[in-house]
Amino acid sequence: MQLHKTLTLGAAALAAGLLGLAPAAHATVSGGPIASVWVNGVAGSPNTDIPIDGIFTNGTVSFAGGGTHNCVAGTVDGIVDRGPRPVPTGQHDMVLDLLDIDCATPLGISATVSAAGECIYADFEDDNVHTGTVDTHTDNTQGHQFDRVAGLLTIPPGCATIDLFGGFCSADVWGTVPAYFDEHVKAVSGSNYQELHLDGAGLALHNQSFGCFGQMTGAFALNDITFDIKVTAGTTSGIDFRP
Repeated sequence: MQLHKTLTLGAAALAAGLLGLAPAAHATVSGGPIASVWVNGVAGSPNTDIPIDGIFTNGTVSFAGGGTHNCVAGTVDGIVDRGPRPVPTGQHDMVLDLLDIDCATPLGISATVSAAGECIYADFEDDNVHTGTVDTHTDNTQGHQFDRVAGLLTIPPGCATIDLFGGFCSADVWGTVPAYFDEHVKAVSGSNYQELHLDGAGLALHNQSFGCFGQMTGAFALNDITFDIKVTAGTTSGIDFRP
């Protein structure tokens, strides 16, 4: 599959702001490590790529010395690998064709990160999941029994380049950020969605060009960047990480 991925971040993400990695959640009801991923009630074997897409709903970006800025729009699409786990060598739980996040900035300037090839991916290695789309919520403070499926989203070195001012300024972006998949199926405007959350530090800018004037370097943090995700052909029972 030939992919083209775009990650758009506001200039709020262009300065340093390293925060601690968010810890993985753990359900109070014992489950097990992921053994398969079902999509709309289908187990799938051999592994099959199922198209997914979604829209940004909320989240912010933080950077050192510049505070936290709201993000206002974005889209995502790609595939989820349906079938048994572990996935075949070289494959991932999710590969994103498109991931963009538009964030408000002090300067009113947007930065665009583009990547070609299958290089933005998410893997979920949670050791406590359950059958059915019950792995949801965010913590154990409300007495609930289950938590979101925990994993990591990765942009490897050489995958993505960030450009400003028509390419006059450019830098590489790579790293790994905590990711969480909320299996709860919800109805939004007549379609069923689940949620993908990107929450924490781990992404950074490198190798800036002269035209960036020293501003395109260092780490930045995503604060609960959330996308409503659906199976492109239509979500019924949804994506289910099962033990």
